[in-house]
Amino acid sequence: MSTHQHKCPCCGKTFWDFTSMTKAHTFDKAWSGFVCNDCANWLKLAASKNANLEVIAGVCYDIQPPQKNIGAGDMLGGDGYMHYILKKNGEIKKSNDIWKYGEVPQCLRDRLPDTGWWISGKLFHRLRRGRFDCQNIGCYDRYHCLLYNIKQEYESGPYNAIPRDWLVGNEKCPSFCNILDIEHYDDFETIDQ
Repeated sequence: MSTHQHKCPCCGKTFWDFTSMTKAHTFDKAWSGFVCNDCANWLKLAASKNANLEVIAGVCYDIQPPQKNIGAGDMLGGDGYMHYILKKNGEIKKSNDIWKYGEVPQCLRDRLPDTGWWISGKLFHRLRRGRFDCQNIGCYDRYHCLLYNIKQEYESGPYNAIPRDWLVGNEKCPSFCNILDIEHYDDFETIDQ
């Protein structure tokens, strides 16, 4: 058996082909030659179009629908704790059966980009009541609210100034969805309004 040393065109890792390696074009026509096993698995995952696949903060998860009536022998991912997700398309979902694939390699982040954020249960239940664009331009909590439509201020500017000592949440708006309840939320333009 002849063996050859290859450099993975994706991650740059060196590997030997003494196992039965598969050509990269089987998974993705953009890569030529052999890829290492790790990258081959990530490329297969990216090509799978799995509807349950979510990438949050660079980590890939298989998020199954919430499980009820769990028996003694059943095994749930994420230890069966309920987790809540806000997808970048505005959809919300919850699950108590989450399986972690691992951190997406830097070289494949364009193929498996972030699709959402972890959110609190409180924010999930507020968003479940329905999404809308808040037009309350005088609210002091407006810049911390997920529902506030900041685009309405572009031409006229802000309606009022927020006091320097204002505590976020003191407006007591029943629709207030605090962006601080969203882990790693740092891209205000990615949620479709």
